[in-house]
Amino acid sequence: MVCPTANTSSALLGEIVTWDMASQEIPLATVRRALDDAGLPPDSLGDLRTETAFQRAIKELKAGRTIDKVSTDKKTGVIVFQFTRKTLDEARLAIDFDPEANCTLDTATGDITCPGSWQIENHARTMFQHAIDHRQTSDITRLVQRLFLNNADLYAINPKKGVAYFVPERFRGFSAQMEDFLTALGGTLWRFPVPAGSPEGTRSVRDAVENGLMALSVKLQEAVDAWTESTHNGTMEHATERLRVLRHKAESYAEYLGDRQSNVLAMLDSQKKAIVAQIDRIGALKETAKTAPQADGSQQQTLFSETAPDETPAPYYHVDAGELPPDFTPGYAGEQIETDEYASA
Repeated sequence: MVCPTANTSSALLGEIVTWDMASQEIPLATVRRALDDAGLPPDSLGDLRTETAFQRAIKELKAGRTIDKVSTDKKTGVIVFQFTRKTLDEARLAIDFDPEANCTLDTATGDITCPGSWQIENHARTMFQHAIDHRQTSDITRLVQRLFLNNADLYAINPKKGVAYFVPERFRGFSAQMEDFLTALGGTLWRFPVPAGSPEGTRSVRDAVENGLMALSVKLQEAVDAWTESTHNGTMEHATERLRVLRHKAESYAEYLGDRQSNVLAMLDSQKKAIVAQIDRIGALKETAKTAPQADGSQQQTLFSETAPDETPAPYYHVDAGELPPDFTPGYAGEQIETDEYASA
């Protein structure tokens, strides 16, 4: 079970963490075992999407070829890729493109067929399974970032470059778990304590926390500004929840923010008003659309109804600000560090 540790030491503000791993491929079973041994959920690293696994499988085949997606059947999930051989005609100083074979990937089953080339099919099948069973260093890096964000607070020391992050004192226990995890995979997590009381440390931590909260606020506002009348109510509720969590953080980290806290809180209060106004605007558009008759005299349902005929919104768990414990830190479902390379649960 992952739990933050209590802040029992007044001597430290927290610690600076940074990590590194040598470029390598690691069996998925090894990664999940290392997670479990470190007291972290073994399923924190999910399964690759079949299309991502296929892209990794054919990476070596790209030499001297172009590989293009030529069709996607959204109903069946079948994707067709065209392999085209490139050759240089030195006499004409031109590159010739010769279609070589079409390969079909069934994203539902992972089945790969390539009638025009058994060599390509065998290679793609073999390396596809290898990709499913292994993870790259970049996968581990994104996993570490996501685990820190979902189970602790991670504030970039240099927002433009990342690399090193401030972790508040209360989460040093989680940092120790991540150190065990990376060590088991041959990596390293460096942890540099930040003593309380030094002007330099206090100033640097204040800037890191303030910049981190501001960045989360900006990211949230960008998502809110992109809402349309087709945005689900659950999405809007989730945004208001994220704002409540941000305000809770700003209130809880008075020790770190110092005289910047009032500015951060004022900014979040202003943002709350903007989000409420956006919710009201979207709600009015939905109500108008629900009552507008269609050409056949019926009312529109699929775009603005609470639940579209073929889609059920994901369950939403509401937490009032008053129910948040002092050491609460959220997992931002909409802010995963990992890309869409992973299949949804």
